[in-house]
Amino acid sequence: MASVTLKNLCKHHPGGVTAVSDLSLEIPDRSFFVLAGPARCGLSTVLRLVAGLETPSDGGVSLSGFPVDGRSPRERGVALVSRHSVPYPNMTVFDNLAFGLKLGRETSATEIRARVAAAADLLDLGDVLALTPSALTDSQCWRLSLGRAIARRPRVYLFDDPLSGLEDAARAARRAELAALHKRVASTFLFATHDQTEAMTLGERIAVIKNGLLQQVAAPQGLYDRPANLLVADFFGSPPMNLIETSVLSREGTAYLRFGACQLPLPEDRATRSEVLAYVDRSVIMGIRPEDLHDELDRFPLSQTVMDVTNIEVAGLETHLRLTNGDCDITARLSHRPAVKPGDSFRIAFDPQKIHLFDKDTGRSVLTPF
Repeated sequence: MASVTLKNLCKHHPGGVTAVSDLSLEIPDRSFFVLAGPARCGLSTVLRLVAGLETPSDGGVSLSGFPVDGRSPRERGVALVSRHSVPYPNMTVFDNLAFGLKLGRETSATEIRARVAAAADLLDLGDVLALTPSALTDSQCWRLSLGRAIARRPRVYLFDDPLSGLEDAARAARRAELAALHKRVASTFLFATHDQTEAMTLGERIAVIKNGLLQQVAAPQGLYDRPANLLVADFFGSPPMNLIETSVLSREGTAYLRFGACQLPLPEDRATRSEVLAYVDRSVIMGIRPEDLHDELDRFPLSQTVMDVTNIEVAGLETHLRLTNGDCDITARLSHRPAVKPGDSFRIAFDPQKIHLFDKDTGRSVLTPF
C-alpha cells in the first residue's frame, strides 16, 4: 500500500505536444482516486508516468514520500490494468496468474502457488485454473486480468479506462466488482476514465484534467455542486448543465440577471458579493442544472419565465422538457409528466440558490474559485 504524490509533473513529446503540464496531486494511501476528462486529455500518460513506463520531462513521482523516478514498474510495486490487458491465450488460467511472478525469479514456487490460489479465491476463479482463456466467459476473462495484477500484490493499482467499449449493463457490473475489490484488497486505486458515471460512482475524490492541465480536484458531489469552470460543469451531469449567456445588472447595489425578457434575482448572499458586482453591465455564462428548473411555481415566485416546449423525452420516472424562448434553449428535468406537448407555452421557475456564474472569456466560476 502506498500514497502517490505527483509534483509539478510534465511530459512533452517531440513536435511541441504537451501531454501533461505542471500536474501536482496528492493521492492518499488506500484511496480510490479517479482521473477524469475528455478524450486525449493526458490521462493515460499520467498513469504511464506513475507506472514508470514513461520518463517525465520535468517534475517527479513519489510513493509514500519516496521518489521513484528511474525505477521500473516492478521496483515501484505498481500494476497497470487497461482495456488492452487480455490474457495470454495459450496459457492456462493458473499460468496467466503466475506469469508475472515467474518473471522476477525471486518468488519461490511455493509462494507462487499460494499467491495464485489467493487471487483465484478472491476473484472466484478457483474452478477454472486448468482452463485456457478461450473457455472462459467475458466476466471471467475480466477477472483474470485483475487477477494477474492482484497476484503480484502491488502497492498501487493503475486502471487505464478498462471498461470502455462495454455495454451499459456490463460496465455497471464491473464497476460494482471494482468497488468491492478495492475494499477487499485495501490498496491504492488510481483509475482513469472519460466516463462521468464511472468517475462519480467509483471515485472518493476526482481530479478533472483537460489538455494535461488540472482543472479541479474534489469529492464527486463537490464537483457536481461547485464546478470550478465550464469544463467541469459541462462534464458532469446527464442531461448536462444548461449554459445561458446572460447580463449582470444592478439595482441599488444588488446584482440580478437578465436574458431575453427574463429577469432573475440572485440570493442576497451572492447578489451583494464583490465578485458578482464586478460583472455589472457585462455578460457572463449562467449555469443551472436541469433538475434545478421547476414547474412548482409558488416555490420561486420571482424567478419565472415562459418558454415554448420543443421536445419531450420520457425517461422512466422523469420527464426531460426541451424549452426555448428564441434566445436560448434549456432542458428541464422534472420528476413527473406534465400535460404538455411540443409547441405549448410552459412557465418554468429557476431555483436562484442553484445558479452558477462563469466568466465568459476564461470559463472560470465567478463564485467557486479553484
